[in-house]
Amino acid sequence: MTDKAKVTETKEVKETVPDINQVDVELPSLGKFYDGRLPEGKVTIRPIKVSEEKLLAGGGSRMKLVDKVLERCMLTKTLPLRDMLISDKFWLMLNLRSISYGGDYMFMLKCNNCSMEFRHSITLPTGLQLKRATDSDKEPFDVKLPIANKTVSLRFLRGVDEEEIERYLKQLPRNATDEGDPAYVYRLSRFIVKVDGKELDPLEKMNFCDGLIGQDSLAIRRAIAENETGPILTIRTQCPGCKADVETSLPLTNEFFPASVA
Repeated sequence: MTDKAKVTETKEVKETVPDINQVDVELPSLGKFYDGRLPEGKVTIRPIKVSEEKLLAGGGSRMKLVDKVLERCMLTKTLPLRDMLISDKFWLMLNLRSISYGGDYMFMLKCNNCSMEFRHSITLPTGLQLKRATDSDKEPFDVKLPIANKTVSLRFLRGVDEEEIERYLKQLPRNATDEGDPAYVYRLSRFIVKVDGKELDPLEKMNFCDGLIGQDSLAIRRAIAENETGPILTIRTQCPGCKADVETSLPLTNEFFPASVA
């Protein structure tokens, strides 16, 4: 056997040997919304390596960097990351953090009552509640708007929706952020599939959402929250100073994927 053949053989063996640290992660959706591409509802991932840390330490969009790392670490290739539900993708990210750097995640919180800042930690991903899909879950799902008296069919957002929202923001003028969240209406419109059984184009969806009053908007947002699977990111604890209850959403700091050598 020539030296070249030996190198080729070694490379092939290396690529077929499974990573002993790889894990199978059951997705919150159980694979229900992927047209059979994940029949067992599981995705196999491996830990982050130095080559991925190099990516995270670079510049550019943090969301794109994390997505690129997650794609590299996904050994299951039947479902592209951009087709995955955002809630499933985030659950994978929590598990990736755990197998790569350990489950202990510490961050700073601030008490709204006494303004004291304190450290808090949870264990990922088991420290978060998880809502899994049931046999009755379906997509799209309907909600009746109490004031507009219309039935809206909704879907779950996927990675491609994140891409489109980011693209939408880039097209806005620089002063668009002066009045609240510039992507709020566009993001809400992407959940909509039909209104009273009629399909709408993107502009019609945005105009429809923009004209909703509070009760109807709330009905849509509640329906999304009630039907969406995934980790519940609410953190509840007690201030060590004044003992007041502290409630916030899980913060994603630089310690979530620590890539700095400093």
